[in-house]
Amino acid sequence: QIMAATGIPYVATVAESHPVDFIKKAAKAADYAKKQGVAYVKALSACPLNWNDKPNTEREVIAAAVDSCYFPLYEVELGKTKLSYDPEKSGKKIPVLDWLTRMGRTKHLKKEEYAAVVKELQDEVDRRFTRLKEKAEAHFAFPLFTFL
Repeated sequence: QIMAATGIPYVATVAESHPVDFIKKAAKAADYAKKQGVAYVKALSACPLNWNDKPNTEREVIAAAVDSCYFPLYEVELGKTKLSYDPEKSGKKIPVLDWLTRMGRTKHLKKEEYAAVVKELQDEVDRRFTRLKEKAEAHFAFPLFTFL
């Protein structure tokens, strides 16, 4: 959102768990970068050492980050926000805790003593995802300026 607020022509998020979306956005970003000089793509990829998970489950962990709306997939093209995937509409939305407990480094958050922290995190993720959907549903652009 910070990069989109600068008015650059193309900003997107991608995740290894959604390869078709990843490839399409990478190609679009390359085209914008070639023709207009600026594009930004934020990618979620696995980090088994930091996440403390198993290499054979990493794609599932990444998908859970997307399905929990913690890492939403969207693009901002010429100031217009478009949601690429809505876990709520697909019926795949999961609580953030379901994602966090898939990783060794955060699985302790399922303990009752962390319930307030998890609730606060869930509320913030829901608030941000709702705001993102509202931007996408508005169907109009807010470019501050554009790079030529």
